[in-house]
Amino acid sequence: MIRIMKDGDLTSVIQIWLDANIRAHSFVPEEYWTGNYEMVKEALGKAELYVYEEDDTNEKEFFMIWQKQRVAESGQTCGGER
Repeated sequence: MIRIMKDGDLTSVIQIWLDANIRAHSFVPEEYWTGNYEMVKEALGKAELYVYEEDDTNEKEFFMIWQKQRVAESGQTCGGER
């Protein structure tokens, strides 16, 4: 199911963001991503985000809309246990 992000999704979404960036940008020191974690968490909390959630597993993916254009999306999931 695709739905707008709820406050309770932010922890999973920011973890997906962090994990995806560390994997996708291995040429950037991991400290860069962890050092920007709080700033990005605050920004994501204010953004128009949509979450795809598997009903039976509670796994999530997300995508972000900025100025009526999709600008970011995860390519991985975060299980409900995170």
